[in-house]
Amino acid sequence: MPLLPHFQRLPALPQSVGRARRIVHEVLGDAEEADTAALLTSELVTNAVTHGPSGEDLRIELTIWRADAHWWVAVADSGELMPAPRTPPADSEGGRGLLLVTTLATTWGILPRPTRGKAVYFALPVPGS
Repeated sequence: MPLLPHFQRLPALPQSVGRARRIVHEVLGDAEEADTAALLTSELVTNAVTHGPSGEDLRIELTIWRADAHWWVAVADSGELMPAPRTPPADSEGGRGLLLVTTLATTWGILPRPTRGKAVYFALPVPGS
């Protein structure tokens, strides 16, 4: 268990999605919930890159910590658009990210940032805690 939250700034670019998944696996190690955390993290980072301001000079912030018998993950960006779960058409290739988060996470939410943007977070229980 990390004593302090793991914090990483990533470029707001599509290649950061895979990097974020790898970071989650490094931090959670062989924890049972690592694959689910990596999946949900990739959905949030994808949303931040797709719907928020993106580019080489812009950053997404990934924070991972363990508290209250849960793993917590937050993805922050400087975009003003607040995400909301939706039900896409059956033949749509996207639009299910927050439905996955809603279904698989114990809780999730959105926190406005003090200056600009928001952080989207979720929690997964640590089995046996």
